[in-house]
Amino acid sequence: MGEGGKLVVGLHFPQTTPDASQLLQSAREDGYDYVTTALPCTERAKVRGDVTSLTGRWWRTSVVGIVQQDNSQDSFFQKIGKQIEWAIHMGIPAVILPPPPYGGLQDYARMILSLGLEAQASNLQIWIKTRLNVSSLENYERLHRLCDGLSNIGIILEMEPMSTMSSASATVGTQMILIHKAIGMQLKAITFPAKAFLTNKKGYPTLAKSHQVILTQTLRRVGRTLRVLIEAVAGAGRGPLVMRSIQAFNQLQTPSKNLTLKVYALEKNPSAVVYLRSMTENNSVWKGIVTVVNTDVRKLTRDHLNGNEIDIIVSELLGSFGDNELSPESLDCILKPLNKLKFHTKVLSH
Repeated sequence: MGEGGKLVVGLHFPQTTPDASQLLQSAREDGYDYVTTALPCTERAKVRGDVTSLTGRWWRTSVVGIVQQDNSQDSFFQKIGKQIEWAIHMGIPAVILPPPPYGGLQDYARMILSLGLEAQASNLQIWIKTRLNVSSLENYERLHRLCDGLSNIGIILEMEPMSTMSSASATVGTQMILIHKAIGMQLKAITFPAKAFLTNKKGYPTLAKSHQVILTQTLRRVGRTLRVLIEAVAGAGRGPLVMRSIQAFNQLQTPSKNLTLKVYALEKNPSAVVYLRSMTENNSVWKGIVTVVNTDVRKLTRDHLNGNEIDIIVSELLGSFGDNELSPESLDCILKPLNKLKFHTKVLSH
């Protein structure tokens, strides 16, 4: 998914041809946006003609590098470091690294974190290849935590033929749960290897119906995740929590995240609703972001939210005596029609 929600499709050739200009010419003739190319491992690597035949514009927009291993005596860290350094020099936007090992994960994480911090200055993205199955994703999740969720370190999911998956991962429902989990760990791309394709009646390659469903649903989820964050302020009153929410979002937001905020201000008091609606019309910070919903939160339905799902609920339901006596039942009513769960860890009165 590229900027503005645009779908970006790349092509990986099975041969490790180091000439990105030839690969890109072939790929763009078939409508692809970018190609992958092997990165040189050492200073002794073969001279590449594409360094001069392909202009900087194409390196910056249409090439993704693949980290490779060779038989040199350099350590694994040195090999990857040299390839990352070359990618930064060429302005390549992203590189693909091998899956995290099941053993020695902490050492691998330290290396990835170090490279990620180094690559941030040049906006280089590091994509960790991970198969879409339970064990592989759990292993990547551990790596993600060890790397402190660094924003330029993400995951490229490799789809597998359904026939080769374990029974625990083979259903479409399970696959979607895993993909949703990957989205929360900075999903950057999805790759379909050639073996995942079938041949249709006319002899053309096609994805299995199950993979088509998974891809369609994933694009919908990723597109929404990248574009709109839905927040509900339960008991908006005169709007202090609405204003604070917008301010917090603006402080955290950067243009590269391509994220917008939508706030539903839920309020049952008619007098407060008049004030809130005036704010949406006359306050430039609120305009286009806040929608006022005049309802008791205990009667909230999807129709009040135009069918949207809530990502964040902000509430200050203190009750008549300041003891939160209405908080659980009110929040339950917000969550139930949206199929959400909540976990009360602590409630304090001040």
